[in-house]
Amino acid sequence: MKTEKDKINLNDFCEFPFPTEDSWKETAEESLKGRPFETLTTKTYEGIELKPLYVRKDVENIPHINDLPGDHSFVRGTRYIKERASAWDIAQEITGKSPQAFNEALINDLQNGQTMVNLAVDEATKRGFDSDEANEEWVGLNGIPISSLADLEAALQNIDFKKIPLYMQTGISTLPLYAGLVALLEKQNSGIEDIEAYIGLDPIGTVAAAGNIQLGMKRLYNLMADLIIWSNEHTPAVKVVYVQGEVYHNAGASATEELAYALATGVEYISEMLSRGLEINQVSKHIYFSFAVGSNVFMEIAKLRAARLLWSKIIESFGGDQESQKMYIHARTSSWTKTVNDPYVNMLRTTTEAFAGAVGGADSMHVSPFDEAIRPADSFSRRIARNTQVILQEESYLNQVIDPAGGSWYVEALTDAVAKKAWEYFLQVEKSGGMFESLKSGKVQQQIAETAAKKKASVELRKDRIVGTNMYPNLDEKPLQERENIADFKSSRIEELKALKLENRDLKEKALGEIQLALHSGEQLVPLFIEAAVQGATIQEMIAVLARNCKGGHCAGTQIEKLTSYRRSEGFEQLRKAAEDYKQVHGSYPKIFFVNLGPISKHKARADFAAGFFAAGGFEAITNNGYDSSQDAISAVISSGLDTVIICGADDQYPEFVPVIAEGLKTKNQKMFIMVAGKPSPELEKQFRDAGVDEFIHIKSNCYHTLAQLQARKGVN
Repeated sequence: MKTEKDKINLNDFCEFPFPTEDSWKETAEESLKGRPFETLTTKTYEGIELKPLYVRKDVENIPHINDLPGDHSFVRGTRYIKERASAWDIAQEITGKSPQAFNEALINDLQNGQTMVNLAVDEATKRGFDSDEANEEWVGLNGIPISSLADLEAALQNIDFKKIPLYMQTGISTLPLYAGLVALLEKQNSGIEDIEAYIGLDPIGTVAAAGNIQLGMKRLYNLMADLIIWSNEHTPAVKVVYVQGEVYHNAGASATEELAYALATGVEYISEMLSRGLEINQVSKHIYFSFAVGSNVFMEIAKLRAARLLWSKIIESFGGDQESQKMYIHARTSSWTKTVNDPYVNMLRTTTEAFAGAVGGADSMHVSPFDEAIRPADSFSRRIARNTQVILQEESYLNQVIDPAGGSWYVEALTDAVAKKAWEYFLQVEKSGGMFESLKSGKVQQQIAETAAKKKASVELRKDRIVGTNMYPNLDEKPLQERENIADFKSSRIEELKALKLENRDLKEKALGEIQLALHSGEQLVPLFIEAAVQGATIQEMIAVLARNCKGGHCAGTQIEKLTSYRRSEGFEQLRKAAEDYKQVHGSYPKIFFVNLGPISKHKARADFAAGFFAAGGFEAITNNGYDSSQDAISAVISSGLDTVIICGADDQYPEFVPVIAEGLKTKNQKMFIMVAGKPSPELEKQFRDAGVDEFIHIKSNCYHTLAQLQARKGVN
């Protein structure tokens, strides 16, 4: 054994001495040339200040820093060893206009790298409606229409669930769909005891996303308790309580807000189940979470790590054992970050997001196809998305390393900061009466709206850069076309459902009647729903029984201000769409004449900046190599026939050229709209405006507002 004297001194092997933090700071301050050192600190939407440098002392007092994977806080993962074959499940959502089309695509994808079935039902089914009685826009939206055991059988035929796990997104229709799955497996003589599946009821997340649901919260919680009790005995490997975080993320929430609201939802579900006589270990093992993974890579890694840390502490405070403290995380690459313009860039976005999900320790993951914001995915876009995960596992070897970010001073400090900030938000929710009460009062919506407004402002100012949209747009790109019209499918499906509802009516009505009686007697509901599914009852028919003859908050439908999901690029996409429409009518994009001053070296930087600035709104730059005199510039503008001008040059040129050019152009055409690239001093700005300049374009300009006003002036929108 080595003594203290025998320990190796690394300094003996270094040609250069180890720098100290103070010496690094001195060097950094010299580079800043008088600017304060604090300018290197970044404040995030989470309210966390990121330092430019992290050192050992930043993590010395973090409680979890010495935790091992699979132990204690689980911040480093819930397993001691990451086996290559089970690193994380590739759980791609598959869209299709029918259960049969879904199955065909699923079989193909399972043969080419996918390892988990991910069945998202459409909005009609999630809300408890069949296709023939739902709002037409809900049918086929964001998923597959599933109304009966026959639909479920068609969607899942030829799948061996003893080998392949199942992930379903089911809304308030969880119990009927769970019952249908059990009925299907029993029909196929497949054992249900060992099936691994995630079919969870999430009343709070569902109402937050939809704004209203047919059933009251108390009834849904009673159904949740029934599901847990029955599943605990018959399908112990099926998790039936779902907590989704992406509904908050996609409305504009920060990472810490998303995490806090998900945790608060999980705590509310636990409290409701304990009040119904269930035990903490019985409940917690049936809960699973899903989170969106955005483009801020390290923040998203820290979010997933902090989620496991906080959840373990929460379950421990309820008295749960170590096994029940483990959090299952499904990750989905962000919808918020995806764009319609330059859509192939989405492939790069999903790659970094998937990397964050993998490094953060997701248990299963969906990578969104690059065309998700535009149209249903096809085999090509599904393959690219799926192979993103395959490459991360098979070529980047992320399937062979537990917690690759563990030990990084930056990541560990950020994980701690995210956990602390999320806990602050969590406590605010608890003080307000819990998650559902906070949603009813509008506090959650208000908090997210404030964060979303900050993000929106940063996008409009181009502080947050969206490549291909508000930065580096390509006006020559060919937009992707929507590829299918499902109107014919909807009409044929409606006819099929009407025929199905006429079949086996007596036995079906008897099964539904048994459910109705059990609602009053308190009898276990799951076996009755299984029988109803076997007899051909549809999702809506089963949900209707739950809603029938109910009084008060126990069963009455619930309504709140919903969280609207949108993408950060939508404002600029609307500007581009207006410009495209203008081009269709007039044969070209709206044009701006560039008055470039002097040689290229003088005007290039600002001319390039202005061209990109205006292209974000679909404006075409009519540019040139520069004018040596004001009169030449004025003559060129008048000859062009354009009435919108941007003057680009160097600061030392502006006092000589700008007033003369502006006055000359206004004399020729009072409606001429004149802009200058750059932000002059207040004295010069007044002088230029007096000469006729209307606007100044610079790095602090609100790009979106400027372009919207310019489009309005040009009659574009």
